[in-house]
Amino acid sequence: MKLSLRFLANKLAFSYDIEILNEEPAKKYGTVRLYNSALSTSTKYNPIVIIPAQFSDDDVSAEFKGVIWLGRRKPRFTQPTIWIKDKVPELLILDRIQNFFDMHNLWCDTVRSALLEQKTFADVVPLLSHVTINPFYYADASFRTLAIKDDDTLYASSSSWRMQSEIGRHPIEILSKFVTSGELGIVNERHDAWLFDSSTFHTPFVSKTVFCNNDVFGHLFIIQTYPDQEVFDIELLETFGNMLEAHLNLSAMSYSSSGRPFEPMLINQLAGVQENKTETNYLLKLLSWRDDDHYHVVVFTNGTEESFELNEGLSSLAIQAIEDNLPSSKAFLHDGNLICIVNYSRPESVAAEDVAVHLCERFGWKAAISDRGTSFSTIRALYKHALATMDAGLKNDPASLLYSFEDYRLNIVFTMLLRHVDEDFLMHDDLRALINYDVENGSEFVETLKTYLDNERNSSRTADVMFLHRNSIAYRLDKMRSLMTTDLNDPENRLFLMLSIYLWLSRCESGQ
Repeated sequence: MKLSLRFLANKLAFSYDIEILNEEPAKKYGTVRLYNSALSTSTKYNPIVIIPAQFSDDDVSAEFKGVIWLGRRKPRFTQPTIWIKDKVPELLILDRIQNFFDMHNLWCDTVRSALLEQKTFADVVPLLSHVTINPFYYADASFRTLAIKDDDTLYASSSSWRMQSEIGRHPIEILSKFVTSGELGIVNERHDAWLFDSSTFHTPFVSKTVFCNNDVFGHLFIIQTYPDQEVFDIELLETFGNMLEAHLNLSAMSYSSSGRPFEPMLINQLAGVQENKTETNYLLKLLSWRDDDHYHVVVFTNGTEESFELNEGLSSLAIQAIEDNLPSSKAFLHDGNLICIVNYSRPESVAAEDVAVHLCERFGWKAAISDRGTSFSTIRALYKHALATMDAGLKNDPASLLYSFEDYRLNIVFTMLLRHVDEDFLMHDDLRALINYDVENGSEFVETLKTYLDNERNSSRTADVMFLHRNSIAYRLDKMRSLMTTDLNDPENRLFLMLSIYLWLSRCESGQ
């Protein structure tokens, strides 16, 4: 990591009386050298050269790009210079500055290693705590916070930060001020880090926008709550942001321009695109999910036969509304629907169905929720469950807002079966006999048989469910057996009967 003259000077200023001469802010240095008559003037690493007090101005070569001058006499040469006015051993200064370079180079190596290990940015960003004492956070392109440092000092002094910490993103009113003031435009356009004394945040901060393929990927902020840290933080955030950008642009992974790299990768999972285990593990790390977590897939639609088409602005608002109300979820547009994958192993996801209903009421949507999958590898099947549930729900109960796979799974199974098998083929002969008897005599033998089989042939529970005396159930069962030709003790026969009963009931409910 190369450091500027001012960065080094400010570090030394904590201990010595110094002055900066002939500063060139854009010039940075990669190492330090102690001057002697045999010193090479090579500028390969742009060394900054320490000149001990016993040497004169004439000993400073024009090839030196930066100088640390020791002594009480002000130097006359024109190179960028840190003048240390105190009497101090040159070896001590050499050791201190070399430590600055060593520490920051080691930090850069740690960051690069974390990126090569494909750790999530939420795991990499906290490495800023190794080089700055100020609080910081990282947000995606839509300003949803993905990593944040706890800081009691800032929490106490800034109402904006308290709000940020408590709800995980800036509230709409703060973002609105950010947009109308023009500050957001500056954040999204600048490629270098800079100090922003923003009235919006009531606290000065250093900002660095991270780009991928020339689109905004995310935003890094270091909040200035400690004095005299600005110079350090600007250079550190510039270096850090550039390392993230280099990783993004060189990575073979597919990234979306919205700063949400998981979107195309999740879509590939739903579409059944073959991905190797390394890519899937990387996706899970990006989301901070685990393979053995439990998942739901929710499909939102506008409730009509037309596609769920949203312009870019409305799409962002809809996705943000879903993820704000379900922090354990990720939402995105796919095939004309809004898809939401919910990590059900997180405690905040327990109200997923209530949240889905709330969003449907708010936006005029309809939603279908899948069964619960026991691993991330079930995502594609869960997606198909949700789509089939939406079709069944819209067909059978168009007035409802939320359809659950649990309520429609048999309907879905029968619908799929009937696409390939004639309905009469699936009708049990004993069921036909009971249906005919019920029609001719006004009895309830089909309902009794269904309840009896649902309750695992327990007569007492069947009587309780149907609010009948146990003797009445016994009478009905004897009469039913006289009409049937097959044995209820045969498990395959019971399965065939149950399938026929549910198929027949589903056809009755749909009016067919």
